[in-house]
Amino acid sequence: PRGPITIERETKVSQLINASENPAPLVCLQATETLIKKAKANGFSVVGIHNTQSSNGAQAFYVDKIAAEDLIGVMVSRSPAATAPFN
Repeated sequence: PRGPITIERETKVSQLINASENPAPLVCLQATETLIKKAKANGFSVVGIHNTQSSNGAQAFYVDKIAAEDLIGVMVSRSPAATAPFN
């Protein structure tokens, strides 16, 4: 870990997490748990993460955790280019 994971913004249905260059799987698990709690309490939630140090790995893992709670999950991710483009 390079710094503390911090909550930059939060409402009753949303949260924005600054990962502070921590590994994405660690932060994604925290985000998934938060998302489930907020969605169960309010019927909907959205959680965003930025500034991770790595890829979040197998994305279906997090969506499966959401589905196991009888919720609908949508996960979207992106990462900076890590390889030279193929021409």
